[in-house]
Amino acid sequence: MGTPAEERVTLELVVRCLGYRGNGELTWKDKVSPSSSVKIGDVAGSVFRSGSKKYMAVHIKGEKILVHRIIWALHNDRWPEGHIDHIDGDETNNAIENLREVTRSQNNMNRSNRSDNMSGLKGAKLRKNRDGSPVWVSSIWINGKSKYLGRFKTPEEAHA
Repeated sequence: MGTPAEERVTLELVVRCLGYRGNGELTWKDKVSPSSSVKIGDVAGSVFRSGSKKYMAVHIKGEKILVHRIIWALHNDRWPEGHIDHIDGDETNNAIENLREVTRSQNNMNRSNRSDNMSGLKGAKLRKNRDGSPVWVSSIWINGKSKYLGRFKTPEEAHA
């Protein structure tokens, strides 16, 4: 499932150009950087926004590649086939210990609560019964399909 940039930039080129510091940072090892002002040994990558999230990316030969995918690939000798999850939820923490390959479904399970979540608990939604009384309902997504789990008296029951 690699990105188009990963299909055009070989892992061999990435290994030649970038080194991993051990703290989630990449450094330039070779002059295939996007700027003549970048020097060998400089930290590689910059922060960019994707929606409400911040990620680190590096440009190699005009291609933008996400730093977390590069670091994972450097440690696994291949580009990831799936998504790379930041275990602690911090998309800028690219320490290898914080990265794992997951499916899209698994990655979505780690998403934070939506801003309109009234309960603060995943899966618990406040609805109204036909008579207008409040009820908590719960559902989950499995393989792209919503599965209804039931109606509950409290948000904690719906979450559980």
